[in-house]
Amino acid sequence: RSRAVTPAPAQQPHFQPPELEQRQMCEGATARLREYRRLLPSGDLAGALHGRFWDAVVVTAASASQARVYVAQLDGLHERGQLPGGRARYAVVPDPAGPRVGSGGDDGVAR
Repeated sequence: RSRAVTPAPAQQPHFQPPELEQRQMCEGATARLREYRRLLPSGDLAGALHGRFWDAVVVTAASASQARVYVAQLDGLHERGQLPGGRARYAVVPDPAGPRVGSGGDDGVAR
């Protein structure tokens, strides 16, 4: 004779009080913004990006025309000193012609 197995009750996620979570999120964002500003060409870490920033940033575009827009945006950010590292660190690659396989929703991180 078989017995019905009762599943264990699902564990509820542990949340901190909303005020504490919000404060921690704001503090984290402030720290990341401070670090970003230090990595910019005018910042004190501009010459020491190794281990603090990606070796390369590759932006993919759905088409050649979209890639041109991205390149123009990156050029503008670089000219205004709003990108860490040299402009050559940033590349824009359009998808190849032909059928699309979807966005993939993936990013690769290699340090």
